Amino acid sequence: MDYPYIILLFLLLFLSYQEWKHPQYSNSLFRCACWIVFIFIAFRAPVVGADTWDYYRYATGIRNFYNADSRELEPLYQLYNNLFRKYCPIGIVFMSVNTIIIFAPIRYILKKYCKYKTCSVLTFFLIYNFSPFFVALRQILALSIILWGVIWIIEDRKYKWTVFVSLSVIAWFMHTTAAIVAALFLFAYFIPIRLRIISIAAISVSAIIGVILRKFNVLDTFGFIASYDLNVIERISLYLENQELKDSLSLNIVLRTSVIALLVFCFLDDKQINHWFSKIYLLGVILFNLFCSVPMVNRMIMANTLFVIFVFPWLLENKYSPQRNRLLKILLLVVILYFTRSYILTNTYYDLKSEQRMNPYYFFFEDYHNHPSILYFK
Repeated sequence: MDYPYIILLFLLLFLSYQEWKHPQYSNSLFRCACWIVFIFIAFRAPVVGADTWDYYRYATGIRNFYNADSRELEPLYQLYNNLFRKYCPIGIVFMSVNTIIIFAPIRYILKKYCKYKTCSVLTFFLIYNFSPFFVALRQILALSIILWGVIWIIEDRKYKWTVFVSLSVIAWFMHTTAAIVAALFLFAYFIPIRLRIISIAAISVSAIIGVILRKFNVLDTFGFIASYDLNVIERISLYLENQELKDSLSLNIVLRTSVIALLVFCFLDDKQINHWFSKIYLLGVILFNLFCSVPMVNRMIMANTLFVIFVFPWLLENKYSPQRNRLLKILLLVVILYFTRSYILTNTYYDLKSEQRMNPYYFFFEDYHNHPSILYFK
């Protein structure tokens, strides 16, 4: 059993329960949760997470290349990385700065747009597939830049579209898949959803189609796009070809994303249904359903599905009839119990040679030289 992950979960469960019982202490509990998460992610050993060991050694000057990939790194990431190599090649500083930059816009959104903020943090670890935040540094840094553009638009600030486009271009120079993220976000913004049944039907139909087409060769579909030899397509192609999650995409894993989304859109109020956050999340679920046969589909739509941590806790804020409120509490309890069990099993019976390399967890001050990232993935 990987105890650090288990302890983290139960701490967040406890804090979330306290927030639900005593919402007047939400801000204090949220600060506590943020510090716990910061320590857990920033102070982890540099071998936890598939690419962490590569970018850690590159940034601290242990070696002068990122990995065996022949493609050049994006220029903004090279600049970001070189600042550490030249001025502060200290591992813990590098990991801490990464964590602050990545989670700053998420923390801002939670503070301003979620009443049950600690529950959102719990949702991040319990329901959302959080592993890319340990693994895909460049992609997540690019996402954090785009999220500031989302904040600029949602708050209707001056020059909001200019700022969003500018930040998206900057994010492109951090990781080229930012173009796809920005395009999906914009698509969700301009598509109105006036009726609840539209979102419910979209989730249900896409799930059915995805299950039927699980044997469908998605690479063939994208073959004509790949022929244009664009950098962003090249990176997506690698995600499509990667076999990392192939064995884990059971029908259970595929359908539970839809079940959570159906729960959300059945209980959100009408205004929340058409909220930009909800539509971004909905689009991510639909794409996940349609392309569930792709081994790395989570990496492709993780920016969209991240918004589950904003919209799922909204269920606790809404006012319902006594019968509907009782039903929601039962369903939420079932969801928490189910995902808690799944989380514990995942961190108990794990494969040491998994491509994700999330287990076992070590802190940076522990002896981690026998970690799979070093033993099996040099």
